[in-house]
Amino acid sequence: MTNATAPDLGPLTWVKGEIDAALARADEGLQDAGSGTSALQFAQTHLHQVRGALSIVGLDGLTQFADTLEQLLGDMIRGEQPADPAHRALARRALAVIGNYLEEIAHGAPDQALRLAPHYLALGAARGLSDAGPVDLFHPDLSRRPSLRTPARTPTEDLATNLRAARSRFERGLLEWLRKGPASDGARAMREAMAEVEALQRATPTHTLWWVSLGFFDTLIHDDSTPDPALKRLCAQVDAQFRRLLAGTPSAPDRLVRELLYRIATSPTHTPQQAEVKACWQLDGLIPEPGAAVSETPIAPLLERLNRQLAQAREHWDAFCSGTAVALAQFDDALEALSLAARPLERPVALRLLDAMLGFARWLRRDPLQFTDAGALELATDLLMLETAFERRPPDADLARRVNIALARLASLQRGETLPEDGGALDLGSAAQSQEKAALAQVAKEMLASLALVEQALDDFFRNQAKREPLQHLHKPLQQIIGALSMLGETDALRLVRDASTRIAGLAHAESSDSPGEFEALAHTLSALGFYIEALPRGNVRLDDLLNPHAAQEQPASVQAAGYTAAELAPAGVCTEAEAEPAPASEACASVGDTAIATPGPTAPPAPTQATDERSEPEALLPQERDDDEITLIEDLEDAAALEFDIAPPLLAPLEIPTATPAVPVASSASQIDAELLAIFIEEAVEVLATVREHLELLRTEPSAGEHLITIRRGFHTLKGSGRMVGLSALGEVAWAVEQTLNRWLQLDWPITPALLHFVDDGQQLFDSWVSSLQAGSGSIPDAQALTAEAERLRAAEEPPLAPPLPPSRRRNGRPRQRRTPASKPMQASPRSTSPPSNSATRVRSCRYRPWATKP
Repeated sequence: MTNATAPDLGPLTWVKGEIDAALARADEGLQDAGSGTSALQFAQTHLHQVRGALSIVGLDGLTQFADTLEQLLGDMIRGEQPADPAHRALARRALAVIGNYLEEIAHGAPDQALRLAPHYLALGAARGLSDAGPVDLFHPDLSRRPSLRTPARTPTEDLATNLRAARSRFERGLLEWLRKGPASDGARAMREAMAEVEALQRATPTHTLWWVSLGFFDTLIHDDSTPDPALKRLCAQVDAQFRRLLAGTPSAPDRLVRELLYRIATSPTHTPQQAEVKACWQLDGLIPEPGAAVSETPIAPLLERLNRQLAQAREHWDAFCSGTAVALAQFDDALEALSLAARPLERPVALRLLDAMLGFARWLRRDPLQFTDAGALELATDLLMLETAFERRPPDADLARRVNIALARLASLQRGETLPEDGGALDLGSAAQSQEKAALAQVAKEMLASLALVEQALDDFFRNQAKREPLQHLHKPLQQIIGALSMLGETDALRLVRDASTRIAGLAHAESSDSPGEFEALAHTLSALGFYIEALPRGNVRLDDLLNPHAAQEQPASVQAAGYTAAELAPAGVCTEAEAEPAPASEACASVGDTAIATPGPTAPPAPTQATDERSEPEALLPQERDDDEITLIEDLEDAAALEFDIAPPLLAPLEIPTATPAVPVASSASQIDAELLAIFIEEAVEVLATVREHLELLRTEPSAGEHLITIRRGFHTLKGSGRMVGLSALGEVAWAVEQTLNRWLQLDWPITPALLHFVDDGQQLFDSWVSSLQAGSGSIPDAQALTAEAERLRAAEEPPLAPPLPPSRRRNGRPRQRRTPASKPMQASPRSTSPPSNSATRVRSCRYRPWATKP
């Protein structure tokens, strides 16, 4: 699941390039208004690839955002929403928001998907959705659970009686709260009933729901506002879970828990219970600064422009401090222009600082004699702080705190007060830290360039072990990496590079043994090193975690439904993380105390049947003072809760495509391939091959249009990387062979010939067959020898080959081979998971294959 404070950047680093390319292609489709629905379908296809990659990475809120945008495009394709310029412009802005959010995450920003809320609500309004809300983007890590208390050993009959009495008090409190609002004691009565139920829970999943409910009702007790319909419905949903508990079929819907947590996260903290809930799920890290959003303007050129304008403003201020009076007016104008240019950035902390600096500059313009050395130093410090606010990473809470101090100091100067002597140094240290971080980023960039030279030479050697001579020259880039790591004091990474250098020197000698295991070990080592160097400027990754990703992800054993573990005996409110899926409700949630409530007994409530209304219950359960109208009010609210949580469609609705691919069985021979990753790979491969077929036909009609060949080459590059990621090394090697041939063709700028068209056609048909075998789970691998031999023949040619190797009839086994076109094979997609897998992202990081990571 998504981590609020420290997202795992390994998987994102691996797929971000492909995501950016897919977003660019989707934007191209939205710009093409003359092609009708075909351009929209093109955009939707690439957006669907983005959505699948985001689900693997584990950015749940951004995945929901992309899914809603994809559904909007589907509505436009089907004619349910107009494909007019307004809707296209909205979709293009949403694509830019996705790209900017990913860019910020990649530079170390916390995953706060609620910053997407304004754009998400606009998408919901465009689709005509009345129930879209920010809570859809709110995805705390629900694998974290509070520790259980040690409940008293209550006899079964007394336990059932206590629960029925608690629900009676809860419903009396709910009715009083519905009638009188916050002026009543209804919320307090509901909270007391919740506390009694929570203390009796032994099953971890249901205990989490009741424990969170305590914090939720604390917010109601201290909330003086009039209850809104959504809040009333949420209380009724808790009451519906109360009824299920009494019926012996308790449940804890994730959606309900998320809504309760959202209410707690967005409310002030008044009680220790609220503080414990916020600490358990790190809720404060999920809530952005008020007014914070994600820019619709491409963030990289915007930040570059803002930093240029900031440099000009700094020059004007320096000139004014040096005695040039006219520079003050220029500084004022520069700040005003900078303030207007920074508004699309959607960073309130930067705008607040700019407005305060602009006010100070205009105050000086009215009376320049008010200028002092303290004011000069203070504004220079604020300019450095503004530079920090214009970094790729969005401002953090510490910068917001320092900006508030700076605003107070500027106001003090304008009132003529003396500033504290120790306040000015607060931000100078931060500026030095920012400069140090920039220098570190440049060093990391140079080390990655040297590492790329090493990887390229190893790539050639591992594929053709006769090419040993280039290995003898790798000591130079390796020494550059060693020198940089020595300067930075990275002893662990330094030891790793020196060991790799020794191994490479051994490979450079002809008498050395070349074992596949040695190749794999070296590939894994340098792959981890590359990730580590990329993350050095952010400082949020450990080298050991990259070298041993599976060990880094080990978690404590899951809390079992029956009985207690050591974690459950910890003080209440201490969070634990569950590694395994929670037990089914029938096993994990039905037990309360020593014996399950559903166990037949003299006091057990009757299970509902078809002939009995689900709401029927003994008279003792109902408060004596309730009348028919009150019962109807609660029942109507509970019906609304059932409609939302019991029979509502999945949060992430699947893409509607004419032909659906059946579920993907995993062949026994591929038992070590993750089934979920394989299904995602097949879905992506089907779409990539459809794109290859489309651009192959365009290449036949427009041989001079080189962008079609670039798109085809990118498709085989995607197949190579994705195949290796899921463990299909043979498929990845064949795709690599095709990609290398197309790379050579593009590098030499050769014209399109029948030999190349024939080669690409053969390649896409071979992979079509391969993907079909994976879909069927047959485990058969197509014979790719002819294709790889043709790839080598084309790469070895000195001139662009004109004729294909087969006769013009292009027969196979005595039968003519028909060319497959996009119309002859509709695009298919496998069923998509409705929620990102919590464990797939870690496996993706451990499979960061370099091109030479697997020996053919």
